[in-house]
Amino acid sequence: MSSHLSEPSSSPSPLALHTHAFISAFIAGSPPSETLTKYFTPMASIHEHGPEWARKRLPFLAKTFRGRASSSGVSRLEEVHKGDTMDDYYALLGSTLRFKPTEKTLPDLDKFSVDEEKGV
Repeated sequence: MSSHLSEPSSSPSPLALHTHAFISAFIAGSPPSETLTKYFTPMASIHEHGPEWARKRLPFLAKTFRGRASSSGVSRLEEVHKGDTMDDYYALLGSTLRFKPTEKTLPDLDKFSVDEEKGV
């Protein structure tokens, strides 16, 4: 059984670099619209997994958010409804959770492991 995991090395993969940059932007408090535009494709989706008992307090669990909302607030994708976009996910996340990063929140780039075959 072969593994496709990229082990931390002296030269990080493009996927590890992109992931590290995304997490850095998130931790720095970049506006969600900027983060989504820079690090996600317009057709991307976000799905948070979690236990059923937590869904009442964490309403973004077990729901898939797809696509982006346009600047007019109308979805760019016909099949996406208000409340179901990645922009809505970030708004819901921000209204539900508080995040206080420290200098140790973001691991060093050489500590990242990514699966190049799966793109994660």
